[in-house]
Amino acid sequence: MKTILLVLRLSLGALLLYGGLAKFKSPYEFLAAVNAYAMTTPATSLLIAAVLPWLEMVLGVCLIGGVLVQGAMFLTVLLFALFTVATSSAWLRGLPIDCGCFGGAGDKIGGYLVARSVTMFLLSLLGCGIELSRQAHGRSFTTVAGRLRAWVRAVVSPVGRRHPCARHPGPSHRVESEVAAL
Repeated sequence: MKTILLVLRLSLGALLLYGGLAKFKSPYEFLAAVNAYAMTTPATSLLIAAVLPWLEMVLGVCLIGGVLVQGAMFLTVLLFALFTVATSSAWLRGLPIDCGCFGGAGDKIGGYLVARSVTMFLLSLLGCGIELSRQAHGRSFTTVAGRLRAWVRAVVSPVGRRHPCARHPGPSHRVESEVAAL
């Protein structure tokens, strides 16, 4: 499973990084592609065209670098779900437009592109599931959330254990010494 997760992380990360860089290089063509879907207002399309390349590049770097993997995988699932809904909608409406997947001029919307979007969504969902199962079994503390959960568990430890962050004896030690003094 570890190898599968690594392959998924690296391939999805490279795809997102490449797509984000391509959109970043041709922002006006990407804005035209977003407008062509006819799903948002012009102001929302401008916001999407401004934010999406950066989001894709950050997610790609996180996945490739192994930083905040759980959150990056979750956002990748949401992103590919959004791409799948947008391309499916355009295909069902019969719009003869470019997908805008890798900047301006790209593949025309069609069955192949929808199948590709669904495949990327399912692969990202698989990667997210593997990462979440690794987190649930305590095999990985590569995310801030995992480290935070471990710290909270240590702080809220049952009475009788010494607080790991304290430089002084924990409350249970004081209670035991007071009971012993009686």
